[in-house]
Amino acid sequence: MSQGIKRDDLDQGSVIPSKLGSELMRRTISVNVGDIAADSDAIKHCLYKIPAQMTAGITIKRILLSVDTAITAADTNYQTVNITDGTNTIATVDTGPASGGQDFVVGTPVALTLDADYVAQDAGNVITMEFSKTSSGMTMSALTAQIDFEINDPS
Repeated sequence: MSQGIKRDDLDQGSVIPSKLGSELMRRTISVNVGDIAADSDAIKHCLYKIPAQMTAGITIKRILLSVDTAITAADTNYQTVNITDGTNTIATVDTGPASGGQDFVVGTPVALTLDADYVAQDAGNVITMEFSKTSSGMTMSALTAQIDFEINDPS
């Protein structure tokens, strides 16, 4: 007996029939943020502005970060990365302290834990990546962000 298709099993751009008969679309954007120097602080980088044509907005399903040089969480110098809508933090990751900080392995994207209160975003909102350092910070080489989302059903 068929169990149906789970939304998380579908590829980017797949058409998903909704209960109301309209179509939802899953999309992925990938942004090469670049090199973040160890002493970088108070940087605010635009990742995506939700187009006005997406009148019902979007729902963020997953955010991944990757680098091209391994990072080992450290106690003294580390970086905090916040993904925000300009006001609210959607997801965050710290590369320290060592006991709870995130390690990054080359070729293995890190999935951020999403705050369920802020995954629904309206048309016109801007999704940003903001950085703050502790002590001298930490280098994040060739940082890339990927955001997977669904266009909300406008009906």
